[in-house]
Amino acid sequence: MLVYVMRHGEAESLAGRDRERQLTPVGASECAQVGRWLSSIQHTVEYALVSPYVRAEQSLEALKTSWKYGNAVEETHDYLIPSASAESAASYLWDLANAKAVNAVLVVSHMPLVSFLVEALDSGRHAPIFCTSGVACLELDTESQLGHLKWIKAPHECR
Repeated sequence: MLVYVMRHGEAESLAGRDRERQLTPVGASECAQVGRWLSSIQHTVEYALVSPYVRAEQSLEALKTSWKYGNAVEETHDYLIPSASAESAASYLWDLANAKAVNAVLVVSHMPLVSFLVEALDSGRHAPIFCTSGVACLELDTESQLGHLKWIKAPHECR
């Protein structure tokens, strides 16, 4: 199964409740750019998993303006907030890979969770740093129960 892990787009400065921070126009534009690029390499995903924070939900919506990824089940999960346990998110992804015929999943979340999630899925990898709207692709092998980071890209590399 392929897992696309994306950090939300650029958001407004922290003022008030972190949960309610909005995407900036640059953030929305970069998410749409990443979506255009992803649409050229992956036509469908079966699941789109997103944090309940506003900027993550807005990032998914901006991504969808240029990536029509099919009839994915869209789920919002508290285990994708910035301070959540990467192991919980990784466990859910492994459950999807093992229990269902799922080919591809999109995850939209935050730092530091996205970095720790990559590390949890690919135990040979240290937690990479994601820029805003950055995206990584991992492959989960259900036979070996090992994950492998295939690539990680910044929005300017998605052209």
